Amino acid sequence: DARFIKDYCAVVEFGLVGQSMHAVDEHVPVGDLVALTAIYKRILERYFA
Repeated sequence: DARFIKDYCAVVEFGLVGQSMHAVDEHVPVGDLVALTAIYKRILERYFA
């Protein structure tokens, strides 16, 4: 979670956004999770290529 390290170094936070972030009942639409998974997978594939 970038909130805890942003004062010490540059960060890029990558993830889902929404009204319930960091709440006990955090939730997101399944479609958003699927899309983020595909993006993250592509980043890792390119990084380790």
